[in-house]
Amino acid sequence: MSQECISYQVFDGQNGLSLEEGTLSAYRNGQKVAEVSVPSSFKLSELILDYQVLALLPELDFCYTEPEQFEIEVTTNPLSLPGEVSGLMTINGESQLWVAYYKKHPDFLRQDEVPPGQRPWAESHPGEGWLFMLPATWQTHPDHLVPRRLALCLESYLDDINAGRNIPLPYRRRFDNVFSASSPAWRVNLPHIISLQERAPSDLV
Repeated sequence: MSQECISYQVFDGQNGLSLEEGTLSAYRNGQKVAEVSVPSSFKLSELILDYQVLALLPELDFCYTEPEQFEIEVTTNPLSLPGEVSGLMTINGESQLWVAYYKKHPDFLRQDEVPPGQRPWAESHPGEGWLFMLPATWQTHPDHLVPRRLALCLESYLDDINAGRNIPLPYRRRFDNVFSASSPAWRVNLPHIISLQERAPSDLV
């Protein structure tokens, strides 16, 4: 996947973002590629953490790591328990188990922190939804946008099933790790990915 992205990080002398004297600047390979004036009260750490940079520099694409595209194929286990779905996900040829649990969780009440249109199926289910247990190799991927995009694919898949849509099986999708104003990222843990701390059996029953 060849695509030029800005490293989503504080400027390190070659790549990233800087904020000096009210000017937010983006650099790639030591060259300034864009800048915009912002209020003096803005702090770079907050702009990055809350993904406000995307709206301020909407013409740019960003990455945490090198741009990469993933192909996913999803199947489900027909013997899954009520309120639980499990199956296999095959990503770039490697198959691993995934599990989802339908539960209430306070994170689902923070849907308004997700950019409009990114999780349209969630609007009619406030306070509850699918909690995803991803394979550890994907949950701990060095680019933390990758598990989020992966969970979005799974959540969309489960919404298609619940809505009774006619979808080809196995379910196939593509996603990448590039984000921008038109393909945003966000801070809140939605879709909810079960953390390593939450993985104790008592927390999942």
